[in-house]
Amino acid sequence: MNSGKVPDLLFKGIDSSSATVTATSAVISNKFLDPFEVNSKLEFFAKLLSIFGKKIRTWLATFNLKNFGVQKSLIKYATIENAANWVISQYSFPADFKFDYVIIGAPSGAASHLASLLNAPFLTQHFLLTVKEKERNPDDIREVLKSGLTVARKLNEVNGKDIETIIHYDPVHDRFLLKYLDTIRFKIRRLPQAYRQFMLKHLKNEGTIIFLDVKYMWKHYRIEDNITFQVGGLGGITPDEYLFGSERLRRWLRSQKSKVNSWNLNNEYPLEIYPESEWGTVSYLEEETKEFADENGFNFYKIHVNHPEKVSEIVFNLFTEMLKKTNKEVKNFFFDCFTCINPLFNIKTSSVPIWLPFNCEDSLQFAEKMAKKINHVKTVENPKIFLTLIPNFTSTPDEVPLSRWISLLKKLSNNISLIGISKKHYPCDIIYPFKYIKDLNKYSKEYHNPLQAGKISLEEIKTLVNSALKHNK
Repeated sequence: MNSGKVPDLLFKGIDSSSATVTATSAVISNKFLDPFEVNSKLEFFAKLLSIFGKKIRTWLATFNLKNFGVQKSLIKYATIENAANWVISQYSFPADFKFDYVIIGAPSGAASHLASLLNAPFLTQHFLLTVKEKERNPDDIREVLKSGLTVARKLNEVNGKDIETIIHYDPVHDRFLLKYLDTIRFKIRRLPQAYRQFMLKHLKNEGTIIFLDVKYMWKHYRIEDNITFQVGGLGGITPDEYLFGSERLRRWLRSQKSKVNSWNLNNEYPLEIYPESEWGTVSYLEEETKEFADENGFNFYKIHVNHPEKVSEIVFNLFTEMLKKTNKEVKNFFFDCFTCINPLFNIKTSSVPIWLPFNCEDSLQFAEKMAKKINHVKTVENPKIFLTLIPNFTSTPDEVPLSRWISLLKKLSNNISLIGISKKHYPCDIIYPFKYIKDLNKYSKEYHNPLQAGKISLEEIKTLVNSALKHNK
């Protein structure tokens, strides 16, 4: 295999960390990100197969899923420096260009919007590896632990104790993936040389490093010193429901023809509260980054929150204030979701971003909260509302029907456009990857009204961040 392709195979995935980096780099390159990169020639066949119902659509998505993931033999290349170099390689700009800000830490769609608004690169702490496995029962928790531990220990061999590794097992939201893939996330504890050299070269003298510290917590099994096993993840289902069951979960499992009622490892390993796999930062990287900033005359500013949604609120505040600062109407709003993010669209159309972590009950509750803020800041009676929701091909106990999302938005406006979403097929929609990028291009032209974001000072950022966090209390 061409060694140049290995980093892309390992680190360019289907998760928040990869999407945050690539969406941010796309803005810097002034282009839209196609998160799916599907062959447009296949659209006709996807439309044809979608006629035959949910089972055929799910079968096609499953067939494509088998092309995801890497062989375990490639894990030896998953070093901290290779991961960091992959991040750096995503950015394209003149060799002598320098930024006012660099953002490092916890990834999310909101982090990408923040970076894009500040015209800053984003350097992620988190990396997801999707590793191929033979077809298996997604409820076989011990089989998942066994195979995941093989990968985690290999990561330790090549990285030592400079990483935290989480075997992420979500048999509800990731059920579609778990039949064929292990989802293993590692988080870097030290500041890679690639990140150091990048900032020395491209951060202005007295520029600012913004560290995104998200301490969203979850229950983990502690397997080894720096290896944990997380059951479940962000959504409308609690950690205890995953571990010990609930009535709605049991009903759902029966509908899946499952023979289990919950997923746990009994008392085989200690349970502890620890930063959640996808969204929560771990220790040491912040300390090294601050030391690096102090040694090189850079400013260091930490944004500390306990949930990725709060980063979304901060970005909402920043964006609306930037519109006011440039004497623009606050009249367009875009609810985007999980990895389906394109901050360039927001900038090209002056659409305030409201990033939703996922498409479940908790994200709807967050959207309801943000709807109140929209009513407070909008400058027209009938604002333009865009919505996209990622299709996940699994009906889950915490899933929210599309009708409820639309009902919420209709309370804000009757001028609503769905980006990529098919009312007929969501959430089992194989047309979405084709329609999503088409809709972005269409509406970016129709609502072209670029935000000419001027330089925003660190003091202004601090004021707006503090305001957002104050209102969260």
